[in-house]
Amino acid sequence: MQLEQFPKIQEAIDYGYELDLGKYINEGIEIFKKNIGNFAGYTAVFFGIIMVSAIIPFIGTIAALILTPSLTVGFYLVAHKLQRNEGTQFSDFFKGFDYIGQLLLWYLVMALILGLMMLPFIAGVMVSAFSVLGSSDPSDIPTYVWGLTIFFIPVIYFSIAWRWAPMFIVFYGMNFWEAMETSRKLITKKWWMMFLLAMIIGILGSIGYVALLVGFLFTYPMAMCIDYMAFANVTGLHTTAHSDEDIVAHLVD
Repeated sequence: MQLEQFPKIQEAIDYGYELDLGKYINEGIEIFKKNIGNFAGYTAVFFGIIMVSAIIPFIGTIAALILTPSLTVGFYLVAHKLQRNEGTQFSDFFKGFDYIGQLLLWYLVMALILGLMMLPFIAGVMVSAFSVLGSSDPSDIPTYVWGLTIFFIPVIYFSIAWRWAPMFIVFYGMNFWEAMETSRKLITKKWWMMFLLAMIIGILGSIGYVALLVGFLFTYPMAMCIDYMAFANVTGLHTTAHSDEDIVAHLVD
């Protein structure tokens, strides 16, 4: 991994960094406000594509699996251009498909690893279900089943630790495993604060459901812009110290 080409990231991994959640929230909202209409429109298109794909018999689930990572990074790509005061077009949201190979590998590998981590818990629950079949006494559930919840711990850890991998793929030209490892090392430095950030983003992103789904068209892209600004600040992506030439040099290597 050639992280020496990205000194800001290496420094953050080696020595840590400060997280200013209030700043990222404010900056993310400002980015969102620069193009509210397109963000809301793309959110409708994004979920429309995923839902339609998912209901297609046989191939629907596979199609949704392939499309989701590339469509998701569309929010980040447009936020990046807006943060740099560049003009944007609606087609920019779909440029995540330029990275579809590495994004899909990240998505599949992460899902596989997390799924394998969950197997002991699933197996334990199934054994418990068969052992108490026909019994109405909750005390019949073996005590060890409750202990199996410990297997959720690594699932939660890695779910948070790998969440910035897509942005390392599209903004730093990393392959999926480099991106996953860089994301894990960086986020682990401030894992609890990153967990809090993920919770805030998750709550904000879904709170629009309260307004009969209409609010979701605005709260979801706003949450994605906040996440982008947190990433840009921590990695130095928003500064002139990191340039597009750095990415090109990394890709050539």
